[in-house]
Amino acid sequence: MDQAESLRKLAKTKQKKGPTVAAVASGKGGTGKTSFCVNLAIALSGLGKSTMIIDADLGLSNVDVMLDAHPKHNIGEVLQGLVPLSEAVCKGHGGIWYVSGGSGEEAVMRIRRDMLKSLQKQMAELGADLDYILIDCGAGVNETMLRMIASADECLLVVTPEPTAITDAFVLLKMLAARREKLAISFVMNRADTPLEAMTMSRYFKNIVSKYLGFELYFLGQVAFDKNVVNSINKQMPLMLSYPNSPAAKDILRIAGQYANVETPRASGGLSGFFEKIAMRYGK
Repeated sequence: MDQAESLRKLAKTKQKKGPTVAAVASGKGGTGKTSFCVNLAIALSGLGKSTMIIDADLGLSNVDVMLDAHPKHNIGEVLQGLVPLSEAVCKGHGGIWYVSGGSGEEAVMRIRRDMLKSLQKQMAELGADLDYILIDCGAGVNETMLRMIASADECLLVVTPEPTAITDAFVLLKMLAARREKLAISFVMNRADTPLEAMTMSRYFKNIVSKYLGFELYFLGQVAFDKNVVNSINKQMPLMLSYPNSPAAKDILRIAGQYANVETPRASGGLSGFFEKIAMRYGK
């Protein structure tokens, strides 16, 4: 049985509401966003939550590097109708699924409405058994990333304690607020030297967002600064698998448990809903 058929059989085993699509974003590069995204997916999978990553850091495809993978197809080819979604989906470490970003930015943002029917059918087949789809967005603030974040069900923001990272994350949220987007936003404080630093900077970040932007952020937790993160990237083996007992891995597992069980209303438009929003707002 090939991988595509395996996915289809998985999808037909139970009928449920579609997966939640979460945009994993950061206001600047260097926050450890992609590493966090990959390891969060593996942690969620370990908790019994079927999870897929779509690498939307288009043109860079760092997820491929971290998983030591060499996929044949990417999301851009799917959106152009060159290959079916099932051929672009790959099985990664830790039981996760992922789709490479390749150089698909233009295809993603210019998706035609007439492509949606076929895409929705493919996504319904492959996405029925998924709990979460994590969109690993490119770092920084630009129009493409803002559109992707605004089209997701919710946003997971990765922030570090440095003042520049706090400032850039605030700018990202300010630009989303200017679009009057109603989006559930959670954040993690990554690479914190101490729990006190993480709590102090997280409280400060929440307060300035509440004061100046008028909405509340949900703090998912902190991830300790841990040299094993760099070691795992060099090994091209995710932290959750290469150093499962490291401080950062334990923090990510704790965050995954918190995220999977968080008692807040969450939309679940699924992957088809994500692309439908992009098409309706920005497509042709």
